[in-house]
Amino acid sequence: LAEKGLADDDLLHWGKRLNSREGAGELAAAYTQLLTRPGPRYVSPVASAHLGADSSPAQTLGWGPAAEAVEAAYREAGVVAGGNGPCPPDHLAVELQFMQHCAAREAAAWGEGCVETAHVWRRRQWAFLKTHLLPWVGKFGEQVNASGAPPYYRAVARLACAFLAADAGHLAEMLAEARSASRLTC
Repeated sequence: LAEKGLADDDLLHWGKRLNSREGAGELAAAYTQLLTRPGPRYVSPVASAHLGADSSPAQTLGWGPAAEAVEAAYREAGVVAGGNGPCPPDHLAVELQFMQHCAAREAAAWGEGCVETAHVWRRRQWAFLKTHLLPWVGKFGEQVNASGAPPYYRAVARLACAFLAADAGHLAEMLAEARSASRLTC
């Protein structure tokens, strides 16, 4: 990650500390304060909390428009995400897991020689990133950085934002190349 410019000293330092009980315990307590228990340092890892009008507590408890929109994208891809479980469908972990699922399906299609299916999964990744993740994950990262969270979590937030931006750029390039190639062969 450091060689790719995606990791910084904070992440490297805390990554080494994770091997100690003290470092791991400190990060576990900070994780709870930052991402799971509302309080002064809490930053919601849920899209609905970062997307304006649908961020009121009443709407986020009822999932809200952002959650409904990602759920529709999951259904379109044939994925059922958690149903009525404790984790809303627009939780950062669920959205990232969906991206991983799409990338794995794309890779499997390439491995099977199913070019059109691979392109479908690639387009789905791009559309999901552009429509659902990128509109809010930057705000989430900014809030983590402003929260007083330990440097490790600030570095992880920066890494996640940088990776998603890089992934969006990479997907956009590949889709543009595919469009150009299809025009040349038709």
